[in-house]
Order: sequence, then structure tokens, then C-alpha cells
Amino acid sequence: MKVSCEEATTLCTKSQYGRLSIVDQLKLNFHLFMCKKCGKFSKQNRILTKCLEEHVKRNHNGRDRLSQEEKEVMLEVIKKEV
Repeated sequence: MKVSCEEATTLCTKSQYGRLSIVDQLKLNFHLFMCKKCGKFSKQNRILTKCLEEHVKRNHNGRDRLSQEEKEVMLEVIKKEV
């Protein structure tokens, strides 16, 4: 039932897209309960995904990279949330 931090980060990412089995979700939840660093990663990962999704919705101009200014704004959002 125990998972490594490396496996937990992979499970966190898969969890955001609803790609976890019930067993993997239980493993992840148990790990996040015990490991504060992975809990922080999970929270930051959710924030970053949300920021990127909002950026894509607002900017349908075909760019595939963020400007330096956009990166800095996202970093500030992440810092505020954590």
C-alpha cells in the first residue's frame, strides 16, 4: 500500500485527469496524508494546471509558449496560493 514520493507525484498528475483506479487513489490519499512535501506538490500542480488552462482559454492565438511576463504572473499566483 506504500508508494514512493516519485510514484505519488505521478499519481497526483494522473489524478487531475481522472485516470486513477480506486486503489491508486487510496494509495495517493494515504501518501498525501503522511507526506507534507507531496501534499504541497499536489496543491502547486493543481494551481499550475488551472493557470495554464485559463491561459489557453484566453489566448487562442496559436502560441505554444508563455512569455516571460506570463511566467512571472503565474509564479506570483502560485506563491500566493501556497
